[in-house]
Amino acid sequence: MVLYAAFAERVFTEDNDYRRATTALAGLTNTNFYNYSVAMLPVAPARAISFTITATAQAGQTNDTCGTTLSLTNAGVTVPNTTGCWN
Repeated sequence: MVLYAAFAERVFTEDNDYRRATTALAGLTNTNFYNYSVAMLPVAPARAISFTITATAQAGQTNDTCGTTLSLTNAGVTVPNTTGCWN
């Protein structure tokens, strides 16, 4: 997720819009552990000025101490904001 966010920021620097970064979503392939999704606001056709990447836990990962959902925004906000979940 962090690599996707870094790529999205490079796209925003060039385009002043995150929409072109959605093509990189293919790099966030769902696994046996997480399903990934990206939400951009506002939605097309408007210029996207923010994003939230969400990883939803699957199978045994649902018992992780960090919870079943991890999120990262373009502002660097991480949920949960718990020590050990993002480092």
